[in-house]
Amino acid sequence: MLNPEVRAVVTKTIVSFFEGFTTIEFADDGSPSKSAEDFSLKYLPDGYVFVSMDVYGENCLTIYEGDDGILSFNVGAVDTHAVDNDHRTYYAETHNGITYHVNEAQEDGYQSVVVWVQDGFSFKLGGCVAAEELLTAAYSLE
Repeated sequence: MLNPEVRAVVTKTIVSFFEGFTTIEFADDGSPSKSAEDFSLKYLPDGYVFVSMDVYGENCLTIYEGDDGILSFNVGAVDTHAVDNDHRTYYAETHNGITYHVNEAQEDGYQSVVVWVQDGFSFKLGGCVAAEELLTAAYSLE
């Protein structure tokens, strides 16, 4: 049997697999105490630098650029995220009580994507870098 804390997380997330894409749906826990633009990543893969930040309503998109292309970091209201299944493998990983949903690219030229919920927001981080690098960046959220 699951303990109450694990059960609460499990019952608030639905991962659905379809032929062409995977959706990850999170339940909203109420009003967050921060704004989307208050979040930042302490770690970025080597060579990536800040390019821009766009705030639109309760959402924020930050772009970083490096030799391998662009990293996009989306912060927003708890929501459903859809990720294309082509050339990607899905798995989930838990770190410090947070479940990270990873769609790891299986071929060059395709982006890996990590999606998670933390502090009342949903996060999506994607780029043409190794999934392990994206997870390290996700773990560094402050």
